[in-house]
Amino acid sequence: MGPMVEVPAGWRALVHPRRGGLMVKADAEAAAGASARLGRLVEETAAEVEALVEHETGPNLSYGYMTFGNATEEQREAAARKALARAEAAKVRARELAEVLRAGEPEPLAAALRFALLKGRDPEVFADGWADGHGVGFAAAVVMEIAGVQSGRLAPADPQWWQWEDLKVWRRVRELMASASEEEYRDAVSRISAVRERDAVSRIVAAYLAPTEADWVAEAMGAQTGRPDLRLLQWCSVGAAGSIAPPMHREFDEEVLANLVDGLGEHVIDLFQELPRLLGHRPERQLNVLALTARVRTDAAFALLLECLGEPIALPFLREAAAARPVESAALCASLPQARPLLRGLLMSHPETRTPESLRAARLEPPVPEAVAARLPVVLADPPWGPSRTKARGRRADDADWPDEPGLGRLPARLPKYGAWLRPAELPQIRLRADRSVAVPREAHEHVVMCFALSKPGAVHPGVRQVSESCEPRSLAEFAWAVFEMWRLAGMPAADGFALRALGWVGDDETVRRLTPIIRAWPGQKSHHRAVVGLDVLAGIGSEVALTHLHGIARRLKYKGLKKRAEEKVSEVAAGLGLSVEQLEDRVVPAFGLPAGGSRTVDYGSRAFTVGFDERLRPFVIDPKGKVRRSLPQPAGSDDPDLAADARAWFDGLRKELRPVSAAQISRLEHAMITQRAWSASEFRTHLVGHPLLAHLTRRLLWTATDVRPGAPTAFRLTEDLTFTDVAGRRLELPDTAVVRLAHPVLVEELEAWAELFAAHEIRQPFAQLDRAIGRFSEAERKARELPRFVGATTSAGRLMALRHRGWETPEHYAVRHLPGGTTLRIRLSPGILTWHFDATDPQSLAEVELEGGVFEDLDPVTASELLTELESLTRPT
Repeated sequence: MGPMVEVPAGWRALVHPRRGGLMVKADAEAAAGASARLGRLVEETAAEVEALVEHETGPNLSYGYMTFGNATEEQREAAARKALARAEAAKVRARELAEVLRAGEPEPLAAALRFALLKGRDPEVFADGWADGHGVGFAAAVVMEIAGVQSGRLAPADPQWWQWEDLKVWRRVRELMASASEEEYRDAVSRISAVRERDAVSRIVAAYLAPTEADWVAEAMGAQTGRPDLRLLQWCSVGAAGSIAPPMHREFDEEVLANLVDGLGEHVIDLFQELPRLLGHRPERQLNVLALTARVRTDAAFALLLECLGEPIALPFLREAAAARPVESAALCASLPQARPLLRGLLMSHPETRTPESLRAARLEPPVPEAVAARLPVVLADPPWGPSRTKARGRRADDADWPDEPGLGRLPARLPKYGAWLRPAELPQIRLRADRSVAVPREAHEHVVMCFALSKPGAVHPGVRQVSESCEPRSLAEFAWAVFEMWRLAGMPAADGFALRALGWVGDDETVRRLTPIIRAWPGQKSHHRAVVGLDVLAGIGSEVALTHLHGIARRLKYKGLKKRAEEKVSEVAAGLGLSVEQLEDRVVPAFGLPAGGSRTVDYGSRAFTVGFDERLRPFVIDPKGKVRRSLPQPAGSDDPDLAADARAWFDGLRKELRPVSAAQISRLEHAMITQRAWSASEFRTHLVGHPLLAHLTRRLLWTATDVRPGAPTAFRLTEDLTFTDVAGRRLELPDTAVVRLAHPVLVEELEAWAELFAAHEIRQPFAQLDRAIGRFSEAERKARELPRFVGATTSAGRLMALRHRGWETPEHYAVRHLPGGTTLRIRLSPGILTWHFDATDPQSLAEVELEGGVFEDLDPVTASELLTELESLTRPT
């Protein structure tokens, strides 16, 4: 076998020795004197055999039975005639076989019949006796005949009859053939070939006895008999890699696998290509296959196991295989992002696997020396649950041992135990905050994990605070993320939920960026409860980035349950800070590291580029010649390659992260215009004008402010140097008492002049403001509750459903919009939207358009304008 496959020692006894076997060398010989022992057995049982023959050929022997059910008399007579004919034919055949048996000649069929009649004796006596007396070829011919006779009868074998005892004699003859000389073996193959085409059973037995005959094996694997004893023979025949491609079956028990390894060696995994798919359905059936694949020491076998990554049952086998070939396994893991947790464990446990490439793939820094105990917090150097505490005092530690650390020694009656999926010593190093050149010792990692495990929602163990204060935040966050990733690979066991919650205690902004896509996907993976905990984690991290992502989930997510919970969580966070949700949204917009001016210069060494943002907050680049580009160019020969690579990586990352944020901020500001949301002068200066990203939008919009001039609010814009000016270009001062709003065009008196000013300065707006459609009710409509001008208009179901994004509701026969002031616009549809059979092209007619709770003049001008433009857009011909 060599070192390519390491099988359990007990499997060797399960192998049916074969000629040219890889695991078990065939060295069987017929027992000395076996022919004589068989002769004595024949003499001793002669009377017994004769009695059985008489019984089999007697006049009263019945062959089969008949059932008639509800058949007619004519049908019964016809069936009886056929049954009698079969019985008579069977008696004739039995008498023919009896004559063969009584002839006493060394005939394979006679020997097979005697074996069939004397079932229960040691099969090796027969097999060895045949081989010793007449040669291996004769023994092979006998067992081929055994495949065609029925146990205990002088009759042909029933193809569906299970004959487990026959397997013993077949196996013994296979051993003898495997050890035979080449001449003897070829003689046996020749004898088998003469009768193997008789039926499917004979073809299977032939391939089992002579697995060197590849054509025979291929035919046998395609044969169907329904007999499990023969299915085992089929698998034991396989011996040429690539010669067959049978599907995987649940019959892959240890005996089948042992024989497949004996025939195929490391190529046995070629039969297991369906393993990743089968693990998704009753994976416990594939434990033997997983165990064997883990013991095949090849890249192909490990790559197959990596395809199973994500199925919890595969994790221990992956670890076993990786530990056996750490260097090769690390190289394979480095190419798969989903294998990063395994790669980390290899790099931490096997120093020989560490290369710059593998460390980068695992997101690990090069290891540093471990800190001495004196530099560690007490919870890591001498924790309450440590053996030194209990042995020294003969009791468990309690709060009295740490008067300055309340709760540190308060432990449950039974310490929590996490699953075998987590190996703390294989987790990334945690560097000390005071000195990043040293790290927490590997043996102390389990104490960090214990601090996590002892913590509960709302009751974080004091040890977590000690660790957070003593350890460098980024490396501690990576440690917690590594715990989380291993937990996911292990199937996210509920008992070890601390692996997720710990991210909220020690995670950072990078944790947020990695976790948010997972939270968004969980509801669709039947993990809504985990997604809800994930929202708590984001709120627990509490940074601007975390709250931005939390708010993003609340604003846009297809899973309504989680979206609603995110909205509630945002409200909870805002209330805890004494803010409204809108005020919180202002404060959590990320700046992406941009300077105060909102643009950034990136350096290529020999030249520099300026990064700016357009009206949709899409980044662009201005080169040294003033040319505008959509992205940074490839470095030229005179550029610094490292500086250029860093600049391009930053720009690509900015563009990717900015896309969802920019869309959300533009939508938020448009909504603020529609609802006429107000900012104080201080909030406006700090969170809009002074924000490096939002300033690009603020400069492209028209605003109004009170208290600038007597009377109505004054419209103004921001110039490039962030000064406030009116439509005539006069500079304005914004008093601290001012209330700032986004100008809605329906309220702007000098709308045409402002539009011309923005056009003259080539100011493109992020959404329709100055060129926004304006709607106004007629005098008659203002006093009414109905809008006859829209009654009878037609639209489509798809256009109605699209209104949901603007706050409409669309139950089957209505479209409903709840408006400020407690009024509701209700549209009756005909025929109505069938949500259970939705077709976006279905025509819908507006049968009634009615305002409930007031008349249309009760609506403020902005609400009235937006409502009318929505209705006009809805009914406008396409």
